[in-house]
Amino acid sequence: SIVIRSTEATCKTLMVLVAVTEKDLIHVADRTKPYMKLNAVRAHARAYALDLPLAAHFSDKDSVWKDLYAPFEEDYADLYETYEELKPGEQKGVHQTKFRQVDRLATIDYVVNDEDLVNGLNLDEKYEPIFEAAFPLHNEYEREILWKEWQQHLFLCCRGSSKQTWPFNQPVDNIERYLGQKITLYFEFLRMHTLFLILPSLVGIGIFVYQQYQGVDNVATAVYSLFVVLHFFIFCRVHEQNEHRLATRWGSHKVSEEEKIRPEYRGEVEWSSIDGSLELNLPTLEKVFRTTIGAVAVTGIVIFIYGALVGGFFAEMQLNGTVF
Repeated sequence: SIVIRSTEATCKTLMVLVAVTEKDLIHVADRTKPYMKLNAVRAHARAYALDLPLAAHFSDKDSVWKDLYAPFEEDYADLYETYEELKPGEQKGVHQTKFRQVDRLATIDYVVNDEDLVNGLNLDEKYEPIFEAAFPLHNEYEREILWKEWQQHLFLCCRGSSKQTWPFNQPVDNIERYLGQKITLYFEFLRMHTLFLILPSLVGIGIFVYQQYQGVDNVATAVYSLFVVLHFFIFCRVHEQNEHRLATRWGSHKVSEEEKIRPEYRGEVEWSSIDGSLELNLPTLEKVFRTTIGAVAVTGIVIFIYGALVGGFFAEMQLNGTVF
């Protein structure tokens, strides 16, 4: 959906719905070459027909064919994975597509916002006076199914089903398919972080009880401090390994990303004189205003924190009946 500012006095904004057919998506993907997942059986058959050594050594059931990605080629569209999705809107039924929800949105976003003179329209710059924003719409049926499946992982035993599940597991593949890799990795990080906090929390409770009888200055406190540092290092390594594993599964290792300027910032886009990249160049007064607001906010937070610490210290002195 694209939101534009209207020139009519009776209407401030207009919403334009953009719909792209499967055929048009295939044509655009053939030019933009996004990395898409290959079907294991078809890719193996194609490699075997070309007499490639990989096909001779590994069957189509081996894991080497499971997570293969390649730039999209319209002439070989049959080699790529086919997905089933519920039809959006009032339509009923299931349709087959080569594009997942995130693939479709990325392709449409490229056409709408990219600066490529051949494939992109670059609406946010060409029509800046009237262009307000562009955002995707939900597929209500797909979202409802994802939400129900996600809820099932909040319980050890799914209600109405004999299927056993672990509450810290999440349907990461379905989340990635609908919401994209960034959001899925964020929730996966929260899962890993919460899981790794269980052990130091339990050990910390024991250390706290021990300190009530032995005091703070003891060997257990020093050992626990070293344990927390080591545990944090292990968490970072495990999370990094898990992130790379998911990136390999989703074929995002070779995806280059450039951060796009958010449409709500109304500065002039210019080439940077430092590194030659596109950056937002705000007027001097606007820069001063935003810098001042940020500095005041940060200073206020710091003063509040230190004030709370000093206030707590003096309150403890008063409760203990001691004075400097």
